[in-house]
Amino acid sequence: MRFLFENWRKHKKYLKDHPYMEPDGLQEAIEDPAAKVGKLPENWFVKLIKLPGVIRVELVEKDKEGRFQRIPGREDPFSVVQAAHTSHEAYHDRFEGADSYMIQKSSAPAGFGPLLYDLVMEEAYPKPLRPDPELVSDAAARVWQGYAEREGIEADLFGDDEENPLQKEYYKESPTVKLALKRAKKLILDEEETPEPEFKEPEPEPFDMEEFDWEGLDDLYENQEEKPIEEDYQADVKRQSRKWKIRLIGKGGNKTKAAPFNRNPSFSRSKSAPAGFGGS
Repeated sequence: MRFLFENWRKHKKYLKDHPYMEPDGLQEAIEDPAAKVGKLPENWFVKLIKLPGVIRVELVEKDKEGRFQRIPGREDPFSVVQAAHTSHEAYHDRFEGADSYMIQKSSAPAGFGPLLYDLVMEEAYPKPLRPDPELVSDAAARVWQGYAEREGIEADLFGDDEENPLQKEYYKESPTVKLALKRAKKLILDEEETPEPEFKEPEPEPFDMEEFDWEGLDDLYENQEEKPIEEDYQADVKRQSRKWKIRLIGKGGNKTKAAPFNRNPSFSRSKSAPAGFGGS
């Protein structure tokens, strides 16, 4: 609790001494973060990742090859706002009995922080979101102060100082930012990170006249050339029928018997059509 008092006194003095020294558009973003969606550059998107007990929101940029790269923040290599539930193992029972999410990481380009904060708060609902007393920057303190004053945000006091926004946890029931991101097609969900690869049939290898086994093709018909057809054509076909059926359908190496091919083929000759029905 001592951190909360000390940090808030420091941030309150900073805001009082520097009322205009804040990132461009921060006040506007705090009051209406959903409006900031329309000011995202064309190739910027917001990525939402939800893990057990963790909510993570990132600003990402789509490159020329269609891949998403994380955008650097002002104080961090990446633009991210991440919160973990107070029961998460990372807190080692520091907040035993609490049932809320607390900010773990926070960094974003100037003016876009409230957009990410709001989305995390919306995803945490019906549980509240609270600041980490050890990780509050001056800009973040301004955001929390804005939450204490903004309509549509409910707050519960968990400390002793009602005037201190860092001693409150905040609820936001209406998902205005998420809806605005969806309408603008700027929201990327975690399950869309690695889409299923598109299946492509392998291209057939080009026919090589020189490497083709022409001798093997000749062997296919060697028996037919050795035995002349008898005058009785039907008798000759009947006699050789089983041999040709074995050659045509009995040489496969498939060992699996699956329906409808769960029986061995018959090599018997089919009955001939009755006289007069064999065509003209």
